[in-house]
Amino acid sequence: MVPRTRSSTRGQLDGLLGYQLRRASAAMTADFTNELGAVKLRPVQFAILSLVADNQWISQSQLCRELSVQKANMAPLVSELERRGLLAREPAPRDRRVQMLTLTGESERQLPIWRKLVAKHEARFFGALTANERDDMIRLLRKLWIGDDSEAVTAKAVKAPGAGKKVA
Repeated sequence: MVPRTRSSTRGQLDGLLGYQLRRASAAMTADFTNELGAVKLRPVQFAILSLVADNQWISQSQLCRELSVQKANMAPLVSELERRGLLAREPAPRDRRVQMLTLTGESERQLPIWRKLVAKHEARFFGALTANERDDMIRLLRKLWIGDDSEAVTAKAVKAPGAGKKVA
């Protein structure tokens, strides 16, 4: 895991939630890479394989929506996993233009091992949190990217701190 150090040089950055999220994300990605580097699996690749495992014959378009990845970015990710023999693409029976995804035998054998490695990474990385804190964090982060009303979430995200307050 990347060492967590305190710094007096960040100043006001320390009070910005976005900065803290970016730093936490970078540290988490580094720890994930450390844990799964030997199997050459990046977080997005693990997410793709996990979603395909849980949703056999999911389309690439559905996968893009679920992971918030643009189609132009998903195509090379799927191609790489296919080249590595971990993912297979087949045309949908009713619309041959739609590519349906499924795991290969190799990825079906390896995915339980990879999931254990990811669980080990999460236990280590989030080990400083209590179970309740972890559940709260998941709930709060989901609230940020899912929200109750996507327009309300977007409006809140772009509103500057203190916006809407009346000036006397």
